Amino acid sequence: MKVPEKIKRKIDRMKEGTIFKYQQLGIAQAEYSAAAKAVERLIRKGIIKRVSTGVFYKPKRTVFGEL
Repeated sequence: MKVPEKIKRKIDRMKEGTIFKYQQLGIAQAEYSAAAKAVERLIRKGIIKRVSTGVFYKPKRTVFGEL
């Protein structure tokens, strides 16, 4: 399985509102650059949001917007 697919699958299994770091995605050291690019693409799509450097969260979506 490719790195972006692994990351997307892990994030899809997380509950909404969960805060996570790269370490919690189970990424090998050799895959770090590919993982960083995959995470950047997910941020652009709006699937995840960046809290600070290396810290992200999966936003909770309601009928009133994101929480």
